[in-house]
Amino acid sequence: MNEDFCFEIPPYEAALTALGPGESFSAARLLALIDGLSQTEAEDAFQLAEDLELRLLMDLPRETEPASPRLAWEDSQVRAGTLRRELGENDPLALYLREIDGPTLSAGAIQALAERCLEGDERAMEALARGYLPRAAELAMSMTGRGVLLLDLIQEGSLGLWQSVMRYAGGDFSAFADRWIRFALAKAVILQAHAQGVGRELKKAMEAYQAADRALLARLGRNPLPEELSQELGWDIEEIRRLEKLISDAQSAQRSAPEPEEPAQNVEHTAYFQSRRRVEELLEGADPEDVRLLSLRFGLETGKPATAEETAQMLDISPEEVLRREAEALKRLRED
Repeated sequence: MNEDFCFEIPPYEAALTALGPGESFSAARLLALIDGLSQTEAEDAFQLAEDLELRLLMDLPRETEPASPRLAWEDSQVRAGTLRRELGENDPLALYLREIDGPTLSAGAIQALAERCLEGDERAMEALARGYLPRAAELAMSMTGRGVLLLDLIQEGSLGLWQSVMRYAGGDFSAFADRWIRFALAKAVILQAHAQGVGRELKKAMEAYQAADRALLARLGRNPLPEELSQELGWDIEEIRRLEKLISDAQSAQRSAPEPEEPAQNVEHTAYFQSRRRVEELLEGADPEDVRLLSLRFGLETGKPATAEETAQMLDISPEEVLRREAEALKRLRED
């Protein structure tokens, strides 16, 4: 047997597709879900979120120890409202901000240009994009302190703005543009955090929270209070509440995930059904523990494959142990 079997969809895909168009998704949770993925795979997660027209809720905290003095300086100047005054005359950021300076378009003028864009007026598209650049820069400034230089944020926001001009199909253009500019900014921040391994740290924090929660539950005989978790872990109460919300949101999304639809074609002709049948045949006479684990992973009992996390819970082992044992079991079956 030469085939490798893996029917589990990425965790981020299960979480994102459980939501409807226009719903919000936590940036911190998405960061944790894409931990360990390659840059290309992480980009796929954002493409899916974009295709589903989801909003990314920026709940990543500002960095307490920025990676560079410039990042810290930009954040402090923006928050103090002194950025433009303190920028050097030849600073690239200062040059760009001067370039996009110009008369502020009224809401009516912006909407009028947007209506002309619907008619395919390329000059209106260019005028609308340029006229809305100051707003893109303003939104970018709200994202400082999260690991991305402001000029890079503004450039990413500008790309989001241009995409909104190109995909505009009617309605309030300002609200539409703001939404996609924020999406582009959140994407830049999350991908930077992903590259720096922040998602791994967030996942560790969530695991530590859950371990402390279980330990206190056993010790106290009731669900622990946030203050008790804070004391147990030695963390700030706000960090406890943030993790509590992330875990609660994740559980809610999992509960509300829709059941997969039956395929329109005959299921016996699908690759999935054929692979399942092959696994069933190979499992005859196999080790009982292998049979149990692979039956769960391939959905042989329920018809719905279980994730590594779900299998780990049912077998009372870690997800890593599930994946290790699955690989070993399949290897033994191939050798047989």
